[in-house]
Amino acid sequence: MERSTLEHSGIQLEPNEDIITVVRRDLLIFFARLSFLIIGIFLPLFAIPFITPLIDQISNERGVTIFFVLYSFWFLILFLRFFYRWTDYHLDVWIVTNRRVFDIEQQRLFSRIISVFPLENIQDITVEMRGILATFFKFGNLHIHTAGDKQDLIIRHARHPMEVKEVLSRIQHEALEKK
Repeated sequence: MERSTLEHSGIQLEPNEDIITVVRRDLLIFFARLSFLIIGIFLPLFAIPFITPLIDQISNERGVTIFFVLYSFWFLILFLRFFYRWTDYHLDVWIVTNRRVFDIEQQRLFSRIISVFPLENIQDITVEMRGILATFFKFGNLHIHTAGDKQDLIIRHARHPMEVKEVLSRIQHEALEKK
């Protein structure tokens, strides 16, 4: 992620502050959520045998048009749902710099929460990987416990959380040694 992209998000990096890593949810989680949408695309097609008698009662020409309009409306709803899921996946990001951790959480399409956690406030980092898929594909939850009044940072379904923990620990150790 470039410095200009961060500045576009309203995040200003301090002088000599460098981006170390960018953490996102694992892509497998995104595709798992999309699988329901893909099933939803074909769901109305399985209803055709049950709808056909109703279409025949209305009239063949009108019935097909009504089905096509309803199916198009259904497809539009699913597409908007896909867009919402993709936006949520793409804009939820955690940025680790050599001084701070930024938590950018997209709540809704036009609602975003940005939290900043200085490295010196991090007290403990816990990795939670539950289940065979999480272990096999190396994704899990990363809990960053901080000092102060702010609530802890939880990165859910993070890609390679053990590596992120090691990077955070190393950077925090280096930052404390400089002081």
